[in-house]
Amino acid sequence: MKISKWLATLSFVFLILLSSTANSQMNEKAQLRDSFFGDFTKAKVEKKMGKSTLQVWEPHIQYSKTLPPLMSAIMLDGVGELQVEYDEIWRADYDSLFSSAEKKKWKGQFDKNTLYWKNNKIQAYTLEKFYLGDPSTGKKLAAPSHKVVNIYNRAYILNKLSAQ
Repeated sequence: MKISKWLATLSFVFLILLSSTANSQMNEKAQLRDSFFGDFTKAKVEKKMGKSTLQVWEPHIQYSKTLPPLMSAIMLDGVGELQVEYDEIWRADYDSLFSSAEKKKWKGQFDKNTLYWKNNKIQAYTLEKFYLGDPSTGKKLAAPSHKVVNIYNRAYILNKLSAQ
């Protein structure tokens, strides 16, 4: 009799721990679906495994350092480089927020936000901005493109979420 009560209690505790772990994992994704980091409700979700070195674009860093300290700190928020492993990527760009005519006019020129996941846990976030030229020299780029301007690691993201 005592053994069956003990097993029942142990099973109950195990189920509670299991459900709280699953809930916290799903909670991370639910919290990041539409947050400070962007609206990912219509994000492109890619299920693929990989490892990458994320880096802030060097001309962005150089330009930011020429600004007053407060502006520089805001523009260089986050980390400059981060090694990240992932098994899922969420990509959101703001082209999806506009009408067809507006999309044609501004195609591809809005911010891109990317969340990197590993085992249902957030690993990193990047923000890419569209550039026509090098902000530090003013020279036109050979091909206008998106460049990474901010990278945030897991600790920063979770801290930001807990502050909301």
